[in-house]
Amino acid sequence: MRGAIAPWLCAFGLASCTTSTAVLTWHDAWRAEQTGDLERAERAYAAAFELDPGLVGAECNRIRLVAAHPDRAAQAQASLDKLVKAKASAPEVASTAALAALADGKPDLARKRLDAARKVTDKDRPDVVAARRTAEVRVAVALERHAEALAAAEGLDLADLATTDRETLAVAAWNAQDSVRAAQFAPPGSESALWAAFARADLAEVVRRSARLDKDRATAATLAIAAWAHGQTGAGQAARAWLAEGVARDPHDATVTQVVAALALLDGQPAAARDTLTAATARAPTAPWTAWFNLGIAQLRLGDAPAAHASFARAATACPACAQAVRNRDALAALVGAGP
Repeated sequence: MRGAIAPWLCAFGLASCTTSTAVLTWHDAWRAEQTGDLERAERAYAAAFELDPGLVGAECNRIRLVAAHPDRAAQAQASLDKLVKAKASAPEVASTAALAALADGKPDLARKRLDAARKVTDKDRPDVVAARRTAEVRVAVALERHAEALAAAEGLDLADLATTDRETLAVAAWNAQDSVRAAQFAPPGSESALWAAFARADLAEVVRRSARLDKDRATAATLAIAAWAHGQTGAGQAARAWLAEGVARDPHDATVTQVVAALALLDGQPAAARDTLTAATARAPTAPWTAWFNLGIAQLRLGDAPAAHASFARAATACPACAQAVRNRDALAALVGAGP
């Protein structure tokens, strides 16, 4: 277990009317943690679990606090291994152990740990149910089982989810080709929120979302999409600024090169667009159909109908259902004496 796993571990409260010493000690630990007295909280969690070994949530919380210290990673790992060996069927333990395995890059182990636990029921505390569902979501996404992740998210309250969990769900929805749910899950200033708006062709929303984007952490492709949306909505200067940042981040990114060419076309520079896309498609002959389509537009504007026809044909081959590519290919076929 590495020190970086701490943010992945679950926090468990205790909703109970019992007044046992162990439960009261757990309550003291929780209050101490909320006030920032983490040393006292750790001691009290340990005491609660020692008084009542059935309070596995208290021990999970103690392990979470220990794991927050990189220099105590081995101690946290040893405690977690011992807890899993003794209480693998407890949902709290399984959720904590699964997320720790994920943080160590072991999604298959995470799945096994969840499968080893009993299923949660309506009798379980809400925090236990939420932790289990959150773990299910993260594990499913890590295993690229996106529909499974979305199913596990049913019933989760988005308002109670951490930003990372909402981002995880947004990615799952995006990969499941559900842009509507991706938009619902995505945190306001996240890349996934911007891409979800772009998928709906809502360029004004892309522009609004980009205002809250953390540019320093955004990918080159996201910066390029923001540039395209600004350009299409008439903010040329802003578009060029966004694009410059995307180019600086990764000049050879496929989305960046397409936006460079697309904005060149908007600016009446078909030669620049042609040169950019010719280089891009040479580097990646399996480039998206839009790259070939825009190359055809640039070539057509430069009066090179045969080259344009060939580019539209490549675009139509890459995307037979894309009507614009097929229509342009067929329209030029007679002109250049070629078949579709």
